[in-house]
Amino acid sequence: MPINSPKYKLIFNPNAGKKRQTFGGQKPPTLEEIKALFTKYQMDVDYEPTKRPKHATEIAKQSVKKGYTAIIASGGDGTIGEVANGLVNTNETLGILPLGTYMNTARMLSIPTEFEKAIMLMKIGRTRKIDVGEVKKINGEKLSEPYYFVENVGIGI
Repeated sequence: MPINSPKYKLIFNPNAGKKRQTFGGQKPPTLEEIKALFTKYQMDVDYEPTKRPKHATEIAKQSVKKGYTAIIASGGDGTIGEVANGLVNTNETLGILPLGTYMNTARMLSIPTEFEKAIMLMKIGRTRKIDVGEVKKINGEKLSEPYYFVENVGIGI
């Protein structure tokens, strides 16, 4: 790996995209197909699957502590949101490989729906800052730690 190149961690949801054909009309790629594309673009990536709700947040926080500089969320909007929660207030980059059912976050950020194009975008290293929203209370109860969201939040009135 060249000096100053990103140290990549891919956090993937093994169940993402199983409800549909997939975003962009493609079938979800296998992990082997994803690995082959990262190899094709000479990106040294470590992989870790999520196993339960909020696990992606835990993995993202651990990845920052371990020195990863680019953490890639591979899944749907929920996985992206969880990874983003682990990266708020850090200098690490959030990459997005859209594999979920609707992919509102990827659409909002103009992330390509073709997996190879999304990986090419990561390879060139084009980044931008995005806003996050913060939820501190639910039903009037203060949360033990804030919950952040990157695309939308719903409330009942």
